[in-house]
Amino acid sequence: FQPRSIEDLCTMIAIYRPGITRAVDSETGLNLLEMYMQKREGKRPVKFKHSKLNAILGVSYGSFVYQEQIMETCVELAGYTIVETDRVRKAVAKSNYEDMKEEAEVFVQKCVEQGIDQKTAESIFDDMRAFGMYGFNKSHGYGYSMLSYWTAWVKHHYPREYMTALFRTNPADSVVYTREARRMGIEVLGPDINESGSNFTLTKAGSIRYGLSSVKFVANAAADIQKLGPFKSMDDFLARVPTRRINKRVVISMIRAGVFDSICGDSKSALYEYCKDRKEFKKKINNACPEDCIYCAGRSNYFDCYATNEEKIDDRGANEQELLGTMVSIDPLADYLDVIEQEHNFPGEKNMFKGEKAMIGGMVTMIKPLVTKKGKNPGSEMCQLWIELPIASLEDDMLLDEESEESSSKDESVQIVAFPDTYKRVKENLEVGTPVLVEVERLRDGLSLRNIFRLDKLRETV
Repeated sequence: FQPRSIEDLCTMIAIYRPGITRAVDSETGLNLLEMYMQKREGKRPVKFKHSKLNAILGVSYGSFVYQEQIMETCVELAGYTIVETDRVRKAVAKSNYEDMKEEAEVFVQKCVEQGIDQKTAESIFDDMRAFGMYGFNKSHGYGYSMLSYWTAWVKHHYPREYMTALFRTNPADSVVYTREARRMGIEVLGPDINESGSNFTLTKAGSIRYGLSSVKFVANAAADIQKLGPFKSMDDFLARVPTRRINKRVVISMIRAGVFDSICGDSKSALYEYCKDRKEFKKKINNACPEDCIYCAGRSNYFDCYATNEEKIDDRGANEQELLGTMVSIDPLADYLDVIEQEHNFPGEKNMFKGEKAMIGGMVTMIKPLVTKKGKNPGSEMCQLWIELPIASLEDDMLLDEESEESSSKDESVQIVAFPDTYKRVKENLEVGTPVLVEVERLRDGLSLRNIFRLDKLRETV
């Protein structure tokens, strides 16, 4: 689809939504999106059920797309007043059966009084009822269209600046933005003690660098740390930054996130430089672990054991996931994107109806074991799990009307519940940090796990 005008963009924004793709024309069996594309490309003739509809539905090739088209049809064909048309719009938009039944009778009667055949009037109202319940406000559509056009232009001509701005304005969606930046060939780097600002920044080399405030527990100290830099070493950092701003938890979080790698060599060296002069480490840091150590039973150097087992210093990916919200230095899904892009069809939880199924591709980021308290088998094991999405969901945050002002945002992580029977069957495939495809079903509240496929295991068997 290549838009030829803002009108084309506006129409596509109104049509390309989950509700529209489910509304099927009774005569052709096509949904509105399919009908629009075929008519636009000249593969299907554009027909109007009444000559007055030409001017109203011409821009959308004979289909009802906007709420304003329903209102204008009521005025031109049935002689409604503007106030009366808003009553029809609300009835259709809210899918209120009783109100629609009443309005259908009034509409047909008014059309007949205007000299329009009864069957034609009934057919026109059926079209309004079928597609109008998903009808979009055209004024909103034009606003979204202009924003889409402007942002697409900026993204094309200034891709690095554009992506940096996205990170800065909505860091909660950094998972999605990191994926998109990589797709565009833009390097995304973790936070650095000397190169990072408080927020995301565009480096001189053209990379996007995470800010210090992105690190868990560091946000309140980030601005002060930045003002006091640059730093030459860990000792320099500890000497110049007031201890009231950086307690042990803050510094350890920065070390595990790789913030000091550029001045200390790597995270383990940074941890050693921090620990060597601290009271609780000073006397034993270079000694062997005691024989009662639960990790190594005295077989390792104390610091090596502490760094590896307590702080998990060697597991950069897991540390970044915990402290930055996503893996930055490595891309655990890189080898599986082709499969995920092919199978992932999740439209966003709010866009699924009860009982609808979808496939989600991504990475397991958290598993929370639970035990049932009620139901058929109280005391049975179940769990909640979270899947990080590398692909933005098709979220429908466009309003049907001002009275139903509910907006939804793009998911970067999806929460799913695995009930006892399913959990027992898939438990061995549930592991944090693994690439998966999960089949889910929409419940009244939330998503239920139906099946899970470990992509790393599937690739091993190929």
